[in-house]
Amino acid sequence: MKAVTILSSICLAAGAMATDMCSTYSRTPCICPAGTEYAQSASWAVVGANAKDVEELMNDYFECGWRGSVPYETLGPNNHPGKSVRVTTFKTLQGIFNFSEILTDQRVQSDGSFIQKFEYQSTIPGSNKNGTQTPWGGYWITITADQIFGNETLIRWSTYLCSRGYVNDFNKFHEIAFNRVINTLRGEGKVNGTNIAAFSI
Repeated sequence: MKAVTILSSICLAAGAMATDMCSTYSRTPCICPAGTEYAQSASWAVVGANAKDVEELMNDYFECGWRGSVPYETLGPNNHPGKSVRVTTFKTLQGIFNFSEILTDQRVQSDGSFIQKFEYQSTIPGSNKNGTQTPWGGYWITITADQIFGNETLIRWSTYLCSRGYVNDFNKFHEIAFNRVINTLRGEGKVNGTNIAAFSI
């Protein structure tokens, strides 16, 4: 039944017509700025650990090494939607860019389940040595964790973006990061349930 529900949701999303300009709270698909194209991706994994342990690792906005990259600069207080900004170097197929992201939403439930949203804010001028303009007209990311059982947590990373050409394999990036979460928690002795390796659509 879950598989049918997920597939139905995917089909409805794929068949929907874009009606809103892309933003933090727009529906998807959405309308991108002129000169950019809409794209989306979503990745999932099941971590065989308690949601509180998953949340402790994944839901610290500034301490985000589980992604495989850490910000070289942070602005504002940590974990404060609308004020927490991180600046990161990101290697893409169009060059290496320094760019900022701002936290827009962050909520945690009593069992450790959480939702975190952040979005592209700006590319640091002159950061790309190739002189290429920023590859993004914007991107909007939602990361969630939902406790399934005491020792199983479903994690999801969904992205929609407006880009100038093909920027990166975001699914691969997400899957590597999620498998790193599983391995990190396993190394800390916090994995006592069943893991399901990351997969994407």
